[in-house]
Amino acid sequence: MQRVGDSMMTKWAEVMTNMRPKTYFFRPDVAVPLAFAIGREFVNQYILRRPSNYVAIEGGGVNGGRGSAHSTPSKGTPNGKEQ
Repeated sequence: MQRVGDSMMTKWAEVMTNMRPKTYFFRPDVAVPLAFAIGREFVNQYILRRPSNYVAIEGGGVNGGRGSAHSTPSKGTPNGKEQ
């Protein structure tokens, strides 16, 4: 089975932005490859105990160490930068 890449991500984006209904994922041409991918990840992570291929190991964690909307400033200034 061949993995689908850009075309699947385009369709995923259309569903997530409400350009297509969520029932799109139940179509056989989408549901079957999606089910295989979910099954493959389940077997790799929970049965074979392999690490996830989608976790950033280097770079400081989430967002590659760039912080997030919930991060706190590191300095005492309002925006966290030195003056």
